[in-house]
Amino acid sequence: MTTPCYDLFQLARDDFAAYSRRAESRRAIFLFLLRHPGLGVTGDLGPDDLVHRLTRRGGLSTLQRAAVLRALLLDAADPVLARTLLQTLLPGTTTVCRRLQFGRGAVDDPSEALATSWALLGDLIREWAGQDRPYAGPDLLSALRGRLRRYIITWRLENPSVEESEALPVDRDPLRDLALEVTHDTSPFARAAWARVVEGTSWEDLARPLGLSSAHLEGEVRRWVSTHLAA
Repeated sequence: MTTPCYDLFQLARDDFAAYSRRAESRRAIFLFLLRHPGLGVTGDLGPDDLVHRLTRRGGLSTLQRAAVLRALLLDAADPVLARTLLQTLLPGTTTVCRRLQFGRGAVDDPSEALATSWALLGDLIREWAGQDRPYAGPDLLSALRGRLRRYIITWRLENPSVEESEALPVDRDPLRDLALEVTHDTSPFARAAWARVVEGTSWEDLARPLGLSSAHLEGEVRRWVSTHLAA
């Protein structure tokens, strides 16, 4: 049984609320605000309080919200601050997933797409911790879109045969992005990626005219996808 998207968000909110009540969580926010007095955020706040302040109804201006997200990413080596940043950006993942049609075909349902996006976003935050990005929120969500797009294309390399009703039109993201790359890259690996993903050609049939083993070609195509469809 799958978990409806709204239940998934509620479960995340409930878990984060419990996490926020921990003394160490509240202390991490206290020290964070102490380090960044210019943010204009005051009070005895826990992580969930700060997330609320970062909503449109939280009383902060757009510039203030952007400054807080920038500071959170800068200090994201602290796991409490990393999780606070993740929780703040969870609503934005819905838009990202919707633009990618919730990974149609690559996952079983929208909830699985959301859960995958949250895991990838958490990885991004950990990798980018310490970076100074004035537009940290949009930058992270843009990079997430790239990683999800690559995730879908990689899945299709392994599972080229999908039902007609599940197939993405070639003028829609992410296949649109693959089509654009192939248009500008005439290498055999680009053409093989398209033939595998869109036409469902087997690795053996693709490798034979190139004089390569199917395993070798698959590895080269995966490297091509990672390079040309990078976040």
